[in-house]
Amino acid sequence: MVFHSLSSILRLLCLGFAAFAQAQTLFTTDSVVSDSAGASFDLTNNAMEMLIITSWKFLVATTSADATVELYYKSGTQAGSISDETVWTKLGETVPLPEVGMSEIDVGDSAMIGVGETTGFFIYSDGGTISYGGPEITTVTSDDSLVTFDAGSAFTALYPQLSTEIFTPRGVSMEITYTEETDSPTMQPTAAPSVVPELFCTGDIRIINIARFIICSVLNWFFSDDEE
Repeated sequence: MVFHSLSSILRLLCLGFAAFAQAQTLFTTDSVVSDSAGASFDLTNNAMEMLIITSWKFLVATTSADATVELYYKSGTQAGSISDETVWTKLGETVPLPEVGMSEIDVGDSAMIGVGETTGFFIYSDGGTISYGGPEITTVTSDDSLVTFDAGSAFTALYPQLSTEIFTPRGVSMEITYTEETDSPTMQPTAAPSVVPELFCTGDIRIINIARFIICSVLNWFFSDDEE
């Protein structure tokens, strides 16, 4: 019975570790040189599992009562695609834009980046601005090396003016929180404990089959008669 209890505990621990993946963060820069209405960037998944971005924070420079902010994404790098509105999908938006400072942008949905893949993003605020670093902020890799940030561009307006107001490279000031998507391990059947044959059978007969019980009973009866 002790063996089976220990096996159950190990199974629960195994499932627990799989269910709660540790959250990690990537921070780009607080070396701010200016701000703009929008900025683009790439995120690359270096992990062995899919990465799920669960939280976005951007360094808000200016805001207003009715300011909004939107976050877009596309498969592959954002480079060369900033002015092509047909390749972008809106991930979500926040109304109004949060207060000045490093503020969480609640876009509603989590972003997922496949193994070895790069996803391009851009953030744009109508009525506010987002801080960014200078040309020296180009590539930042997270402490756990699972995700890499590559700077894109800063721009002051959306389509159709966007194509004439792009400044590259610019590294947006941001912090993301992410986890690895880990599946629960495949549970294998627990091997039965080895049983050493015994002359006189004792223990809990609930865990033995009927045939063994009968044999043990006969043996006990036989040797009991010999002692008499």
